[in-house]
Amino acid sequence: MKALKPEQRQYIYVTLTALLPILAGFGYITESDIGMWLALAAAVLGAGGTALAAKHVPDASDYVGAHRRVDDE
Repeated sequence: MKALKPEQRQYIYVTLTALLPILAGFGYITESDIGMWLALAAAVLGAGGTALAAKHVPDASDYVGAHRRVDDE
């Protein structure tokens, strides 16, 4: 699955925040379900950001700092 950009995740949050109360108003979901659906969306969309962050963590071979240990052989 391709990771969503922050703008795309924000669009989904805003859309759900607007859409869920409308669905509750028409009786498709209850008012108490709104929080659950928003929490679920936040968890799913947040997991995508976590996966993206984990993918872009450099490994030890990429480190070029001044304190890098040099093995003398």
